[in-house]
Amino acid sequence: MFYALGALLLANLASAQVFQIEIANTTVEYGTTDISISCVVTNGTTLGTVFAISLKKSDASVVSITTSPNEGISWQDTSLQNRNGVTANGSLSDVSKAHLHLYIPNSSVVYPDDEGTYQCTMSGLDLMNTPVTENSESVFLNITGYIDTTKAPDLSTITVPSSTNPGKG
Repeated sequence: MFYALGALLLANLASAQVFQIEIANTTVEYGTTDISISCVVTNGTTLGTVFAISLKKSDASVVSITTSPNEGISWQDTSLQNRNGVTANGSLSDVSKAHLHLYIPNSSVVYPDDEGTYQCTMSGLDLMNTPVTENSESVFLNITGYIDTTKAPDLSTITVPSSTNPGKG
């Protein structure tokens, strides 16, 4: 009985959600809404160590935090990193509070570059020092309200008045 209960408990711990992605607004109004994305450990009691958290957009790495050689943020998307006001921060030192956070102020949101499917990945060790890699669910971030001001107007819909008697006035 004890072994069956222990096995059931281990099975429940293994299936418990340990890691997730949090996006403040999955629909962003262009020029109005900030983008705030967090990758967070939600059940650190099953983990012994977290040594990396990374954020991807449409399978391309954006930013990560690692413990090797020293804890720190590493940017993979340098064009995003260089935008005004964009920040990334996080911590891995406390397993139960390990996180990575990306912030893009509304004035630096770029359409369509920032629109897409975001996902977080966490790597670490469980309590028995077994390697663990967990992916969050994928979440689509939609940007609305963008008006392309670089396109020429469609002149085919403009009616030009014509004179029935040119030259006479």
